Amino acid sequence: MQLRCVKDGDLKRYTTDKIVGGGVAVDPKAVEDQVVERIVTHFPEVERIILFGSRARGDARPDSDWDFLIIMPSQERTIRRGIAIRQAARIRGIPMDFLVRTPSEIQEGFPMMANNILNEGKILYERPR
Repeated sequence: MQLRCVKDGDLKRYTTDKIVGGGVAVDPKAVEDQVVERIVTHFPEVERIILFGSRARGDARPDSDWDFLIIMPSQERTIRRGIAIRQAARIRGIPMDFLVRTPSEIQEGFPMMANNILNEGKILYERPR
């Protein structure tokens, strides 16, 4: 089975002559960089982007999704923030989930899950102060 690179926009995708499970392996760094670039370009007020879950821990399977916590000031309702971020960051064929929270929501005791994300997640972007 030979691995070959397929260019899809700026994202390098690696595929084989025999695609198993309909999946396409991607370069994780390319996905992370592209998500950060797309979000920060559309939302320069973003303070932090944190990758969490199996991709951050390094135990992801090829079909695992990408989980991101986005911390940004906003007056929008949580659902609207998530929709806007999802539309800006979407990469065709890459399953992603986004939690979008304000700094005050994080400080006010965002559920225990946030503590795990903040402690174990991988910071992909932090806005310079």
